[in-house]
Amino acid sequence: MTIVTLASHDAVVVRLGVDLPYDLRMMASCASCLLPLPDQARFCPSCGHEVMAVAAEERRVVTVVFADLVGYTALSEHLDPERVKRLIDAAFERLISDINSFGGRVDKVLGDGIVALFGAPVAHEDDADRAIRAAMQMHESLSRFVHDQADLDGPLQLRIGINTGEVVVGSVSGTADYTAMGDVVNVAARLQTLAPPNGTFIGDSTSVLASDEIVRELVDDVDVRGRSQTERVWRVVGRQRRLPSVVSRRDRPFVGRATQRELLASVMTMVAGGRSAVVSVSGEAGSGKTRLVSEALEDFPSRNLTLFAGVCAPYGENNVWSPIATALFRRLDLAAGVPPDQLRALLRNKAVELYAFDHDDSQLDRFVEGTLHLMGYPSDLDRIAPAQSREALFTYIVDGLRRRTAAGPVVLWIDDLQWADVLIIELLQRIARSLADRPLLIITAQRDDADLAWPPAVDHPITVRMPLDPLERGEAARLVTSVVGDTATEALIDQLYERSGGNPLFLTELAELAKANPTSTALPGSLRALIAARLDRLPTSQRSILDNAAVLGASGPIDALSKFAAEMHQDFDDSDVEILADDGLIELDGSNWRFRSDVVREVAYQTLTKLVRAQRHAGTASVMAHSPIIPMDQIAHHAASAAELIAEIGPVPGVAVNITDQAVALLRDAARRSIDVGA
Repeated sequence: MTIVTLASHDAVVVRLGVDLPYDLRMMASCASCLLPLPDQARFCPSCGHEVMAVAAEERRVVTVVFADLVGYTALSEHLDPERVKRLIDAAFERLISDINSFGGRVDKVLGDGIVALFGAPVAHEDDADRAIRAAMQMHESLSRFVHDQADLDGPLQLRIGINTGEVVVGSVSGTADYTAMGDVVNVAARLQTLAPPNGTFIGDSTSVLASDEIVRELVDDVDVRGRSQTERVWRVVGRQRRLPSVVSRRDRPFVGRATQRELLASVMTMVAGGRSAVVSVSGEAGSGKTRLVSEALEDFPSRNLTLFAGVCAPYGENNVWSPIATALFRRLDLAAGVPPDQLRALLRNKAVELYAFDHDDSQLDRFVEGTLHLMGYPSDLDRIAPAQSREALFTYIVDGLRRRTAAGPVVLWIDDLQWADVLIIELLQRIARSLADRPLLIITAQRDDADLAWPPAVDHPITVRMPLDPLERGEAARLVTSVVGDTATEALIDQLYERSGGNPLFLTELAELAKANPTSTALPGSLRALIAARLDRLPTSQRSILDNAAVLGASGPIDALSKFAAEMHQDFDDSDVEILADDGLIELDGSNWRFRSDVVREVAYQTLTKLVRAQRHAGTASVMAHSPIIPMDQIAHHAASAAELIAEIGPVPGVAVNITDQAVALLRDAARRSIDVGA
């Protein structure tokens, strides 16, 4: 136990909390006796238990997928066990590949079932969508697999249950197996038992986070075994492709971005007059890139505009040309699922209409074959080398756009360019270079941290780089008022503005939450997923700094971060702090830092387990107690935080069992000093 004398605080002696050799350091614990382990120990010095490589425990919002084979028992009755094993192995190989392709992680294989996690150990902003799309792909893969097996007499299908929520993830005690624990897992398993063969049931928490791309229908509130309350359950019906769209009405007014809108209006006027331009809109997730482009295109100064709009997907697309293919598919007003032989005839007619081909033009057939290849259908281009096929596609696309610009201005809008394959970037560069003398506007929207060779480095008549900064306070006030109404107080606006950091999406989500439940301080699941995904992309050194800062508070001196890292035996580099500031996660003011938005701190903090939070708060209080200049209330805050956490989860290794009494003493002393200063 550490005895700490609080210098210049009337020599109050308290017992503060941390028995670890290094006050703030999160040391690994033995899986057998739970005592701290030295660095790189192969065996526990206390009990001799072998130390295995384990993953650090975290609290994460994950989407859990339970998939169970229907027909496995009947299969086992009629086929030799070795044949059954080979069949199941081959089927599971395909199913696991589907999970991996959408960014999931197989948690375990249980006989005839698979459990997968989306959101751990790495989060994505759309993990719910990824899990559902993986489930749909798994159904398709198994169906194709069964169709190819001549000796299967009966059906072999999947029944899938999906649920989303907070769990604790990490290695199972005594093993290196990574898994998730929590009620969310249990509910996913029970949804699987309720789902019909070849069907997928999702919980309400998953449905709330799923995008409009996922078509689902409400099953009903159903009784789930082992739970006191009914669960709202949805059945997945299918998927509709998301495309950027220009809409005339919005639920919320578009606030701010006046400078960007004026600049876009000027560019579009020049394009309508026959000029060519490239506009690259960048900003963090939720900054309003897509909304800005949509609003601007509504005001395009020409009724003869041809718009091609496509979106890049971060996963699951086997066709690298998908953003261009979907843009063309939509522009040609083609229905999904058209057979290839019918599609070829439809494309000929559409190409004549859109691109002014003559029916007997020799270029028409080549254009149709190129378009089929672009869309992933069999075509003549399948017979030539990939490099030749790519060059042919580039030529067809450029020529098609050139033909269309003869009839009026054309806009090619590609959204979410940060997910684009390098071939899409090369194509955009070719289009910009080849059609620099045509009335063509290429407009892209991408994350500000995307590493892209775009816009093109070559000279272009008009090239505009348009970064989107956070909203100003006055703009934020208008947005909050549009959501909450005239009852939005200045105090609420200030609170939401500080918490959101001026991000329009964060601000809207938090305002919606405040409107629905004014007393709630919970972070909407969609925001937590979005921010967690961004934090998980950080290098380890930068993520450690953010995690440490989240424990210290909303702001503080940079020197405190350095000392924190030293106490934890972490590397610390001032350049990492500067990068975090450049990325908009924190702000720097001289020798001090602060989180740009409270929600970033909340997500970083919530990812830490309560055990780790308690250890770090107690250790922080202990270190602070050595400094005569740190206010007593800050020390009391960290001791009280540790005490509250221990009250929730029980005793924590390395934290004094009487931390609550110590926290109360510190809080009383801080209150007395505050009164004395006020007097």
